[in-house]
Amino acid sequence: MTELKPRIVPLKFPDGNQSERLKRLRPFIRQSGDDRRKPWFLADRRLFDYMLVYVVEGTGVFTLEDEICPISRGDLFWVPPDTRHSMRGTGPEMHLFYLHFDLAYDEQRSRWNEVIPGGLTDLSPWAERMHPPVELPEIDALRGMIAFRGPHYELTELLEKICREHLRCSGYSPSLSGMLLELLELILRNITENSPDDVHSAALAEAAAYLRCNACKIVSLADVASRFGFSVSHFRRLFSQRYGLPPSAIIHRYRMKCACEFLSYGNCNVSETAERCGFKSIYSFSRAFRQYTGQPPGAYRNR
Repeated sequence: MTELKPRIVPLKFPDGNQSERLKRLRPFIRQSGDDRRKPWFLADRRLFDYMLVYVVEGTGVFTLEDEICPISRGDLFWVPPDTRHSMRGTGPEMHLFYLHFDLAYDEQRSRWNEVIPGGLTDLSPWAERMHPPVELPEIDALRGMIAFRGPHYELTELLEKICREHLRCSGYSPSLSGMLLELLELILRNITENSPDDVHSAALAEAAAYLRCNACKIVSLADVASRFGFSVSHFRRLFSQRYGLPPSAIIHRYRMKCACEFLSYGNCNVSETAERCGFKSIYSFSRAFRQYTGQPPGAYRNR
């Protein structure tokens, strides 16, 4: 087998016509997960539907047909229907999102929800379940490792939202269908030709993920910039150009999201929440929380 490199598609998707074509799809999410797995292995198999895997943390080796794909943090992996693949997590733990989905929902064909086990490669006894070709070039170009060069925090947020919504739904859901179309557009919009001007892309993507995961612990932006090889002023400028927001705004956004979760689902009072979210005083926290949610943290907690 040969090692598969991320595919750099020399196109920027979607233009207006391609957006219209995507809107004619009727996605249906069959299975989803936000998983943390110890070392694991899934032997060769084929699927009736599409599968998308995004690795938040961890390392592994995935294969597609006879191509080997080393996997690590930030990698996005796409498996088309009836395509042989295997998956292995090799590190101590892998955090990943996965989706199994149809792009053309059909009342008759799509009504099944079994898990396809490793080792099952002959799907001919159930041929009526196989997803038909969608015949869209932007979709057909997606297979194996996808060179996603966009904001990974947006990708993670959207996948989290999809997995949460899928837990609430059974059967076909127009809202989930719309979210998957949004995910497709985010992916296709951020598959671009590699260029010399994009030499900082990987470091910035790593930095964005770091900010998201450690927002409540970050004390100094200079320390973060140094961690990823930038001066603080250079980091602010490049980050803002790439993501449309300064790093401080990303930190603040995720501190507020954590605060909402602590107040809603934890046993923290307002003072403890302020401390856990990295605020130096309950007063600065209360002011920031009110600006973010429109209500004081005490009222939010009681609600």
